[in-house]
Amino acid sequence: MLQEQVTQWMVHLKHGDEVAAGHLWNEYFKKLFKLAERKMKDLPKREADMEDVVLSAINSFCMGMRKHRFDDLHNRDDLWKLLVTITARKVSAQRRRHYAQKRGGGQVQESIFSQSDSEKMNSGIGAVIGSEPTPELAAEVADNVRVLLGQLDDKITHDIALMKLEGYTIDEITKKFDCCRTTVDRNLKLIRKIWGEKLKEWDEE
Repeated sequence: MLQEQVTQWMVHLKHGDEVAAGHLWNEYFKKLFKLAERKMKDLPKREADMEDVVLSAINSFCMGMRKHRFDDLHNRDDLWKLLVTITARKVSAQRRRHYAQKRGGGQVQESIFSQSDSEKMNSGIGAVIGSEPTPELAAEVADNVRVLLGQLDDKITHDIALMKLEGYTIDEITKKFDCCRTTVDRNLKLIRKIWGEKLKEWDEE
């Protein structure tokens, strides 16, 4: 059965078995490519970019297995969820690079939230979801959001981040907390810094 084969491949991969890595590549490349293609459909279509995303995702997974970072994987379903998560993060990184270059003339600038209320959230974790997320991707992105929110120790900062993710404007947030716009802007700047560091860490995985 494929379930048993995948489990064996994961065990062998922990010991650096390149044959097992090849089997996993053959099994999941096309599926992950379709996922990346669907999530990057609003970006300039370059097949090489989508292949790079999937290659980077699978490479990160293989390296993580060899370093025993994913020892809690038990079956094929767990593996697929992890690969979706890693691929989603790679897509997010690709989006951030694209929109940063578009805004900054080629200079990469990390941005989690749009600077203007009128802008869509084109980068950061929100960009991974897209307008029509698949159920499995939505679940994995929700996990990512929980991780990011967990980085915020201050309750007000946490709540401001949550409201911004839910689509509230800065004016609506200031009314909610009965504070000035400067306070909200300061908190958003802090959130961008903390989340930017975490997203950069994910990009480098």
